[in-house]
Amino acid sequence: MKTVGQDWIPRMQQEWNQRAKDNAQFFICTDVAEEEFLASGQNDYDLHVRPFLTAAGWDVHDKVALEIGCGIGRMTRCFAAEFSQVIGLDISSAMIERAQRAAPSGAKFLVGTGCDLAGIPDQSVDFVFSYIVFQHIPDKETILRYIQETGRVLRPGGYFRFQLNGLPHLALGGVLLEGYISRSPRLRRMGLSWLPLIRRRRLDSWLGHPVSLGEVRRACARSGLNLLPVSGRWTEDMWISGSLSTKAAAI
Repeated sequence: MKTVGQDWIPRMQQEWNQRAKDNAQFFICTDVAEEEFLASGQNDYDLHVRPFLTAAGWDVHDKVALEIGCGIGRMTRCFAAEFSQVIGLDISSAMIERAQRAAPSGAKFLVGTGCDLAGIPDQSVDFVFSYIVFQHIPDKETILRYIQETGRVLRPGGYFRFQLNGLPHLALGGVLLEGYISRSPRLRRMGLSWLPLIRRRRLDSWLGHPVSLGEVRRACARSGLNLLPVSGRWTEDMWISGSLSTKAAAI
């Protein structure tokens, strides 16, 4: 049986390994200077992770986290400082090699398959997280499979939090029509605050596939995941979060 996203995997592995060798920090977080790289990981943890976990009322010191697309460990070290253990997973062996050289205590790094969470046992982690990762995957079914796999690896009552590209879109083979809202300074000078536009682009391992909220909901339902209110719908910065149903986990 053909694995979901199999055709893209060798190319993604090769290109992300090359990016790791060329300039890992730039390709992981393109909008920060090199000297700000580690600090940006802490800033993103404080912005996207800590408030969510605080709202959940968790004491994370006895829990295990899984970060999908960990790169060289920019945010993984932040999880390691608070969780009992964190597992960093990445498709790039070159990224993982660098992450392992500076692995903090309590952190474990694994090379992933690029299409699932193979190697992570069933119901073995408490929190699954991913940021600026799924937006690079060119195969939509692979993204949805990661969501479904999350339902497999989470312990009952465990949580997940993912950032996705949620722009409206139409796929035509390897070409994508993508709708977006422009809020450029030029528009303000023209007396407009925003303007809906459509762009045409090709799918690759840098500009990946958007995912609709409806598709996310169906993937969660298939995996026993309870979806919490979504932020940033119809944007490139759509955040989905939720938990594993204890009823589903018992089946």
